[in-house]
Amino acid sequence: MKHRWAGNCALGAAVCGVVLALLSAGSVGVQNVRAATAVPPEGVAAERAKEDAILKPKFEAVCGSCHDSGQATNGGRRTVTGWRETIEQMVAFGAPVSPEDKALVQKYLVRHYGLVNVNTAPANELAEALEISATDADAMVKFRTANGPFSDFTELSKVPGIDATTLKLAEDSIIFK
Repeated sequence: MKHRWAGNCALGAAVCGVVLALLSAGSVGVQNVRAATAVPPEGVAAERAKEDAILKPKFEAVCGSCHDSGQATNGGRRTVTGWRETIEQMVAFGAPVSPEDKALVQKYLVRHYGLVNVNTAPANELAEALEISATDADAMVKFRTANGPFSDFTELSKVPGIDATTLKLAEDSIIFK
């Protein structure tokens, strides 16, 4: 397929894959698409499915403007920062994306291809990658500072005030190194 941007298509696809992987691992600064209202745990999955109905087409349109969107995620999971850097590289290559769409693409990539080390990530990355409140992310950091690193999901679920149901939705993104 001929690349619509300046430069080499193979290089662009590789960089986009790296950007997408980085975004999956943990994007920072992207606002939650969901309104800032309390949602009961049983409704979180349904609400995320509704958001994905908006996020996925944006991701496919933006990344698919140059290459198959599946190429973008071939690099695997990435941190929030990794995905942000990947997107910025694609923009530098000429990817046609507005700031609003860039945030939506990053949100999608972090949600589905993100990665966060709960033993080292700062609170803002925990909040974004796990889609939890800043208060909950701060509680996680305080808990691990006081009690040492988390060894598994069960231990992570013991943080006071943290909703394990919501964390479970992001379990594939969590590492304990």
